[in-house]
Amino acid sequence: MSALTGVTQGVLNGNLLLAQMGGDENQRRLMGWVFLCGGVVAAALFVAWLVLRYIPNDAVGVVEKLWSLGGSVPEGRIMAVSGEAGLHAELLRGGIHFGYWRWQYVIHKTRLVTISQGKIGYVYARDGEPLPPSQTLARVMPCNNFQDARTFLGTGKARVEPGQRGRQRAILREGVYAINPALFVVISESVVYSLRDLQSAQERAAIDSWQSELKD
Repeated sequence: MSALTGVTQGVLNGNLLLAQMGGDENQRRLMGWVFLCGGVVAAALFVAWLVLRYIPNDAVGVVEKLWSLGGSVPEGRIMAVSGEAGLHAELLRGGIHFGYWRWQYVIHKTRLVTISQGKIGYVYARDGEPLPPSQTLARVMPCNNFQDARTFLGTGKARVEPGQRGRQRAILREGVYAINPALFVVISESVVYSLRDLQSAQERAAIDSWQSELKD
């Protein structure tokens, strides 16, 4: 009887050992799947961070291309209109944008231009055709209140004569505008909309002087 009991106990112990080994194997498989899924999610998030850009709805994104096989903008110009390296004429509006790799593009986020009620915005163009010595203010351009940078530069769908750099004859009335601050500096009595870090010291001094004139 005792011998039968011993055999039975041995069988039970063996079954328990096999069950434990099977449980350990299942647990290892489960942990493997967990690590695999975590790695896939982490890789996807990293790729999304590399290629996706988010612009808030109350802002615009100025695209600066760091390098391009097409070279850089021509000498004497600031804005890139043909895929060159440099500051691009097109803005990124509010939302998620795909394809702007972080090793090739820098996105400068800046506020929408807002002109308060009863106020006026004066515009200074940083690129375009040079003003002749006899001309003080640049001619008026049909560029949707300076929101169509390509048309201003003469490379838009409507083939018109390019705008002129410097102080603009046209002004901005009260409203909200999506204007590229890399191309246009908008000046009011209380605020200046620009990418100040991209301006030369001489340009910054001229803009500050113009704003001071408006306050006087």
